Amino acid sequence: MSTIQQHLHSKVRLNSLLALLSNISKTPTVSKAQKAFLFTYAYVAVSRIIGDVTRGINKKESTLEILNRIKYSLLRSLESDKLPQLFVRLIVFYPLSEYVITRLFTAVMIPAHKLGKASRLVTIFTSGLVSSYYAHHLYIKAVIKRSPTLSIAKSRLENISSEVTALVLSRALDTIIRKILKSHAKVSQSTLRFYDAAQFTLSCFVIMFSWFFVPSKMQQKYRQWITKMANMDDDLVDALRYIRTKELIYGENGAHSSMLETISVKYGLPKESGNTAKTVPIPCRLVHANSFESCEKHALWRFYRGMKTASMVYLPLNIFLSLRQKEKLLPKILGIIKRTIRSSAFLASFIALNWYSVCLVRTRIGPKLFPNATAQQLDDTWGPALGSFLCGFSIMFEEVKRRTELALFVFAKATSILLPTDLGSNKMKLDSALFSISLATLITFAKSDPSAVSGFFGYFLQGMY
Repeated sequence: MSTIQQHLHSKVRLNSLLALLSNISKTPTVSKAQKAFLFTYAYVAVSRIIGDVTRGINKKESTLEILNRIKYSLLRSLESDKLPQLFVRLIVFYPLSEYVITRLFTAVMIPAHKLGKASRLVTIFTSGLVSSYYAHHLYIKAVIKRSPTLSIAKSRLENISSEVTALVLSRALDTIIRKILKSHAKVSQSTLRFYDAAQFTLSCFVIMFSWFFVPSKMQQKYRQWITKMANMDDDLVDALRYIRTKELIYGENGAHSSMLETISVKYGLPKESGNTAKTVPIPCRLVHANSFESCEKHALWRFYRGMKTASMVYLPLNIFLSLRQKEKLLPKILGIIKRTIRSSAFLASFIALNWYSVCLVRTRIGPKLFPNATAQQLDDTWGPALGSFLCGFSIMFEEVKRRTELALFVFAKATSILLPTDLGSNKMKLDSALFSISLATLITFAKSDPSAVSGFFGYFLQGMY
């Protein structure tokens, strides 16, 4: 065969291969796998790139150093121990599981043409269960294999559990609850809106109470973000925690009785103000960072600071989201301003309510409602607990259509706190079981009643399955 013939033959084979790959890529399963991979890859890569750029700017790195870091992040996000690979496996394994289980189901029990709705739901759930468990199992193995040390592997597995498992578990529970509520004819839209508000409020209580008293149950980054937004000194939060555990007792010298002296000096207050053996209770002015004596003025100041900080986040976001909207310039600008004010007021009121509730119990209604209660008791749990509960009412500032997604977001965070901390590292089979049962439930709803799964996750599942 001549060189020209060999070249033509190779070209024909290459074109045939490309045509085959093109046809394969158009099949439903591969197409969905591509979408799932691209979506999760974009989610993982973009979040890493934002972190890389932020760290680079803070460390004053050169443009080349930042670009090299971004390049590494883009390549690292493609590897087998990253989230995109998990979703690809989920999509690819599901139709295979469904095919095998359907054949077994019909062979052992009922002919295919006589399968009823209940049998079909069982088939979908079982297929989702098997494919999800196997995909999650392979993902966990990849994480362990690619982690340089056992401690890093354990840390990564715990993060995966608190993010991925908690997410699908919370969405599955929410879907079941909403389905039960909607099954009653008397349930109106106002009832569902109340459910969103209640879900948000109770989830916030779990999150904020843990932030005050059990921070080890929270993801470190999320805990740090709350601390930054609340703008509360770590020493003050620690003091409230020690008061609750009786490691710090008002009027007594102890290991922690002088722990607030440093921040007292920092805020320009007498050193003794931070000594709980000499000053009982912790002075409001110290709690207020020496901003105001009045608790009400301090709460308004916190609200103002929260509005200012939140608007710097929400304004660019709302401008970006408005780019795809086709409307006149003036209504678009007014819409951006309105949404920014509402969202900023939501976050600002969340912060202010938390702060003011602590003061409310310490100095306002607490001493009047419980005249026999000691300062130790008022600062023990009641103030932070009331703040953790009342801050959830800030959801009422947000638009109704956004409340569901916000409620689902904090519900996932609260679920991760309630799950065992070592679920991902020491109870891997239980973690995989929870993940697969929850995702199988969501797949069953997504395929049988697509509108049942709420929020953006519902649209994502419909596109995947």
